[in-house]
Amino acid sequence: MQTEAFTRLNGRQETPILIKPDGSRLTETMGIAAWLEARDTDRRISFDPKSADADCMHQMLAFMNTSFMGAFSVLWAAMEMKPDPPLQEILRKHGRASVFKRHAQLEAMLDERPFIWRSSYACRQRFHWGRALGGIPSDRCQRLQPDHLPEAPPGG
Repeated sequence: MQTEAFTRLNGRQETPILIKPDGSRLTETMGIAAWLEARDTDRRISFDPKSADADCMHQMLAFMNTSFMGAFSVLWAAMEMKPDPPLQEILRKHGRASVFKRHAQLEAMLDERPFIWRSSYACRQRFHWGRALGGIPSDRCQRLQPDHLPEAPPGG
């Protein structure tokens, strides 16, 4: 992400980025998700925007994008700063506690919302996108994927 080519795409050198059909760029997970949802009139990757399922999905995406990802910020700071072992250890200790807390909260949220896995392939795909961005442990995803889940829709 710190290459010259990527910097031309996104000067902040962050992911994700969506290059739209007109060539313009859209960044930030929530912005990209909203853009995709607004154009998904067949509801292949989203829900009816006025439905409870859409409300729940927005809440989950917001949690992943704010609280969950924010838990990692002190760990990133410790990793990217000039060496300062005592300070880095404090940051790592705080970061680990914060990440464990947010993982526990995510687990509780997932346990409350079985629709994520039962109602649509799209929800599982969005969750895996969040997992890739946020580092949800793969054993959790494996445990949540029963054999009876539908495969991807044609062309999906």
